Amino acid sequence: MKVPENIYWTITGKVKDGELENMKKAIEAMVVATRNEDGAISYDFWLSEDDTTLYIHERYKDSEATLEHMKNVGNLLPAFLACVEMELITIIGNCSSELKQAWEAFGAKHVKILNCL
Repeated sequence: MKVPENIYWTITGKVKDGELENMKKAIEAMVVATRNEDGAISYDFWLSEDDTTLYIHERYKDSEATLEHMKNVGNLLPAFLACVEMELITIIGNCSSELKQAWEAFGAKHVKILNCL
């Protein structure tokens, strides 16, 4: 089994009362900042039908690309976090120790690979 280098994460969060429009603006700023990242493979934000729960799915080439993304959008995170209460953050992939440490502040859970193509 060859372990893939890609790093994925999924995040679930609750939209804070009255913050839906501010959240959308914060997300748009992060999407614009991410568009030119060579290592970004997917950067997807989904909203529940009742506009109360946000689902995020991101995928990057490897740990280095992920760390670069985190630096790139780091100054935009406060505006986003002011609008969303993070509930569950799951990191999937063979993360470097530096990347694991970067996610510790967010209470992220890392999972290990069981099997793959």
